[in-house]
Amino acid sequence: MLQNQVFEERQKHIYWYYMYLWNGFVLREEPEDSPERT
Repeated sequence: MLQNQVFEERQKHIYWYYMYLWNGFVLREEPEDSPERT
């Protein structure tokens, strides 16, 4: 049970990590949409 919970958490972290990378890619394509980028 605990092992399964850990696996689910890991999957969630991986999912958000790739979402973060994808958002970074989109922002690089449209830098005007991201004023907080240095």
